[in-house]
Amino acid sequence: ATLEQLRALCPDFARATVVLDDRLIERQRGHEAAVFANLQVYLVLNPHELARKKQCPPLHYAPPGGESLRDVRVRAGLLLQEILAESHCGDNLVITHHGVISSLRSQLEKWPESDFLTKLIGDKPPNCGAVVYNSDGNTVSFVSCSW
Repeated sequence: ATLEQLRALCPDFARATVVLDDRLIERQRGHEAAVFANLQVYLVLNPHELARKKQCPPLHYAPPGGESLRDVRVRAGLLLQEILAESHCGDNLVITHHGVISSLRSQLEKWPESDFLTKLIGDKPPNCGAVVYNSDGNTVSFVSCSW
């Protein structure tokens, strides 16, 4: 769906300020893994990297030159702090990939890092999902989402 279609379908989306930022990109898979359509294919074809992944805690594994899930969570958190510091009061609409959406939710909803991976998998939003949060300058609250 286009942004216009989303706004037509949902009044919460229609009045929200759209947040555009390069930091809303999905997790960077790194220079080697990016050649493959799927990280799992890369890992199967690179057993040394698969062994390294198995030795890392799940949130901390990053392919060579790429980001870990923890890195994405930190990046999203820094962006969120900036948005809040700039006093974007009212509804803010963010459309991005599922990993970044979950990272933003984890910061806004104050998930402990130990719950992040479980919720990332168990409550996985769709890619290009849309979430609306409201800020009054001091607190942030969930408004609605597209799934």
